[in-house]
Amino acid sequence: MFRSISAVCIAIPAALAILAPAAANAQSSTSQAAAACRTIQVTGGKVAIREFPFTNGEILATVPHGTLLTSCGFLRGNGSNGYEIKCGSGGHDWYAVRSRTGVTGHVPATCVRVI
Repeated sequence: MFRSISAVCIAIPAALAILAPAAANAQSSTSQAAAACRTIQVTGGKVAIREFPFTNGEILATVPHGTLLTSCGFLRGNGSNGYEIKCGSGGHDWYAVRSRTGVTGHVPATCVRVI
Protein backbone atom coordinates (compact mmCIF):
# COMPACT_ATOMS: atom_id res chain seq x y z
CA MET A 1 0.00 0.00 0.00
CA PHE A 2 2.78 2.44 0.82
CA ARG A 3 4.43 1.87 -2.53
CA SER A 4 1.36 2.97 -4.48
CA ILE A 5 0.92 6.09 -2.35
CA SER A 6 4.55 7.09 -2.78
CA ALA A 7 4.26 6.49 -6.52
CA VAL A 8 1.25 8.83 -6.62
CA CYS A 9 3.10 11.42 -4.54
CA ILE A 10 5.94 11.37 -7.06
CA ALA A 11 3.65 11.31 -10.12
CA ILE A 12 1.55 14.34 -9.14
CA PRO A 13 4.48 16.81 -8.85
CA ALA A 14 5.92 15.42 -12.09
CA ALA A 15 2.60 15.95 -13.87
CA LEU A 16 2.35 19.50 -12.51
CA ALA A 17 5.87 20.24 -13.76
CA ILE A 18 4.77 19.18 -17.24
CA LEU A 19 1.53 21.23 -17.12
CA ALA A 20 3.07 24.42 -15.71
CA PRO A 21 4.82 25.47 -18.98
CA ALA A 22 1.57 24.90 -20.90
CA ALA A 23 -0.30 27.18 -18.49
CA ALA A 24 2.42 29.83 -18.80
CA ASN A 25 2.24 29.63 -22.60
CA ALA A 26 -1.56 30.04 -22.50
CA GLN A 27 -1.18 33.18 -20.37
CA SER A 28 1.49 34.46 -22.74
CA SER A 29 -0.80 33.90 -25.74
CA THR A 30 -3.60 35.79 -23.99
CA SER A 31 -1.24 38.69 -23.30
CA GLN A 32 -0.09 38.73 -26.92
CA ALA A 33 -3.71 38.75 -28.13
CA ALA A 34 -4.49 41.69 -25.85
CA ALA A 35 -1.40 43.51 -27.13
CA ALA A 36 -2.67 43.08 -30.69
CA CYS A 37 -5.71 45.27 -29.98
CA ARG A 38 -5.53 48.80 -31.33
CA THR A 39 -7.45 52.03 -31.20
CA ILE A 40 -9.14 53.09 -34.40
CA GLN A 41 -10.95 56.31 -35.24
CA VAL A 42 -14.06 56.66 -37.39
CA THR A 43 -13.32 58.73 -40.52
CA GLY A 44 -16.76 58.44 -42.14
CA GLY A 45 -19.60 60.80 -41.36
CA LYS A 46 -21.84 58.24 -39.65
CA VAL A 47 -20.66 54.61 -39.64
CA ALA A 48 -22.73 51.56 -38.75
CA ILE A 49 -21.39 48.95 -36.34
CA ARG A 50 -22.82 45.74 -37.78
CA GLU A 51 -23.43 42.37 -36.17
CA PHE A 52 -21.58 40.56 -38.99
CA PRO A 53 -18.94 41.80 -41.47
CA PHE A 54 -21.47 42.07 -44.31
CA THR A 55 -23.53 44.99 -45.55
CA ASN A 56 -26.70 43.07 -44.74
CA GLY A 57 -25.59 42.47 -41.12
CA GLU A 58 -27.89 43.97 -38.53
CA ILE A 59 -26.93 47.51 -37.51
CA LEU A 60 -26.23 47.46 -33.78
CA ALA A 61 -25.28 51.12 -33.47
CA THR A 62 -24.07 54.06 -35.54
CA VAL A 63 -21.08 56.15 -34.56
CA PRO A 64 -20.19 59.67 -35.73
CA HIS A 65 -16.99 60.94 -37.28
CA GLY A 66 -14.11 61.03 -34.80
CA THR A 67 -15.40 58.28 -32.50
CA LEU A 68 -12.67 56.07 -31.02
CA LEU A 69 -13.20 52.30 -31.10
CA THR A 70 -11.11 49.36 -29.92
CA SER A 71 -10.32 46.72 -32.52
CA CYS A 72 -8.84 43.32 -31.75
CA GLY A 73 -9.45 41.76 -35.14
CA PHE A 74 -9.24 42.40 -38.87
CA LEU A 75 -11.18 40.38 -41.43
CA ARG A 76 -10.08 40.18 -45.05
CA GLY A 77 -13.04 39.97 -47.37
CA ASN A 78 -13.35 37.59 -50.26
CA GLY A 79 -15.57 39.77 -52.41
CA SER A 80 -18.88 38.52 -51.11
CA ASN A 81 -19.05 40.95 -48.21
CA GLY A 82 -18.35 44.16 -50.10
CA TYR A 83 -19.90 47.53 -49.49
CA GLU A 84 -20.56 50.43 -51.78
CA ILE A 85 -17.98 53.13 -52.22
CA LYS A 86 -18.29 55.01 -48.95
CA CYS A 87 -15.85 56.63 -46.57
CA GLY A 88 -13.38 57.31 -49.36
CA SER A 89 -13.08 54.00 -51.22
CA GLY A 90 -14.80 50.65 -51.71
CA GLY A 91 -13.56 47.45 -50.22
CA HIS A 92 -14.24 44.16 -48.55
CA ASP A 93 -12.19 44.33 -45.34
CA TRP A 94 -13.69 44.85 -41.89
CA TYR A 95 -12.48 45.56 -38.37
CA ALA A 96 -14.01 43.74 -35.40
CA VAL A 97 -14.65 46.52 -32.89
CA ARG A 98 -15.91 47.38 -29.44
CA SER A 99 -17.27 50.81 -28.66
CA ARG A 100 -16.76 52.62 -25.37
CA THR A 101 -20.41 51.89 -24.58
CA GLY A 102 -19.78 48.15 -24.97
CA VAL A 103 -21.28 47.53 -28.41
CA THR A 104 -19.31 44.87 -30.28
CA GLY A 105 -19.53 44.33 -34.03
CA HIS A 106 -17.83 45.16 -37.33
CA VAL A 107 -17.08 48.31 -39.32
CA PRO A 108 -15.74 48.67 -42.88
CA ALA A 109 -11.98 49.19 -42.94
CA THR A 110 -12.27 52.15 -45.30
CA CYS A 111 -14.40 54.02 -42.75
CA VAL A 112 -11.76 54.09 -39.99
CA ARG A 113 -8.07 54.69 -39.45
CA VAL A 114 -5.65 53.18 -36.96
CA ILE A 115 -4.30 55.77 -34.53
